[in-house]
Amino acid sequence: MHPLVKIYSVITLLLIASLLQHEMLILLALIMSLVALCFQAAHFFRALKRMRWLLVSILVIYAYLTPGELLPYLPMNYSPTYEGLAHGLLQIARLVVALAVLSILLASTKKEVLMSGLTMALRPLAALGFDVRRFSVRLLLTLKYVETLALNQSVKFNFNHFGDVEQYILANEALDVIVFPERSLALTDYMVLCVMAITLVMVIGLEYV
Repeated sequence: MHPLVKIYSVITLLLIASLLQHEMLILLALIMSLVALCFQAAHFFRALKRMRWLLVSILVIYAYLTPGELLPYLPMNYSPTYEGLAHGLLQIARLVVALAVLSILLASTKKEVLMSGLTMALRPLAALGFDVRRFSVRLLLTLKYVETLALNQSVKFNFNHFGDVEQYILANEALDVIVFPERSLALTDYMVLCVMAITLVMVIGLEYV
């Protein structure tokens, strides 16, 4: 599949996840999680582990700050609400979908190929004076630095590394020869785009019409 189509597919899935509610959203989160486990289980589990406190915080915030019916058998001052737990779980499901689709994208596409798709997607901005290729090169170097840092278990990321990222980019931007492979979209790519567009329209119709 063309990297541009993959990027558009990820964006479409995130839009669909933001529109779905209740059982359909949970089903989408389960499906995308299973696919992510098939593609890159280690990367997906690592992403979930890093986000665990954010997910717990979201559930707690929604559970205790959303008005509604209190759970029984708990002291009134410490009881969450049914509605809060439901909304919190839906927000967690949306984040799980995002983590899953990004894990699938990164596991199935080389960074250089992914950046070529991003360059094509941002190409219309060149008419406004935006240097698309330079942006893609800098983003690729940033991803390489972050990946190298993540593989080093003895180093924990902190705010000081933001300056190191900029130094790494400046040191390698002129030295590395980075080639973004480009190819035309095939018939199957256009079919996938049509399917994603139709699915998005159907979801909008089912949820809001």
